[in-house]
Amino acid sequence: MSSKLNVKDIIAGHFGTLIDAGKKSVSYTDIFSFYILPAIVSATGIFFCFNISKEMASLLVNFGAIFTALLLSVLVLVYDQENKIDQSIDESLKKVKKSLLSHLYYNICYCIIISIFLVVICLLHAVVEAFSPFTNIYFITPLIIITAVNLILTILMIVKRMHVLLVT
Repeated sequence: MSSKLNVKDIIAGHFGTLIDAGKKSVSYTDIFSFYILPAIVSATGIFFCFNISKEMASLLVNFGAIFTALLLSVLVLVYDQENKIDQSIDESLKKVKKSLLSHLYYNICYCIIISIFLVVICLLHAVVEAFSPFTNIYFITPLIIITAVNLILTILMIVKRMHVLLVT
């Protein structure tokens, strides 16, 4: 893969943000919330043979596309906040805010990648539906569910972190 398309550092950086702040160790609660819970929701969908409709796939494509654009704007805000932090006086607060900005950067970039992935798999869902509904029910729809739930939870985490950053 071209180094220009390789996003593994962003994904690894995002996983690095899923830590307990005080302990600097992996947060198993975060792992459960962001990855295992979406998989459980997806497995439930498989159990009930759930398949998303074309309208739902279209809605998710719009959701992914809109959030990609919005998250790119938020990246600009994060960059601007980093410049403002350099002007602050308190060194301990500066260190905490820079760490939070670094986490936000990885989380936002990860969300953009996941949003793009959501759009692609929803488009794939529409193409495969005509040829193999079985594939959609047992593979593509569960992947869409996992991706959408993970994306929504990660966006909530970003909103919470932005709130903490801007309020303190």
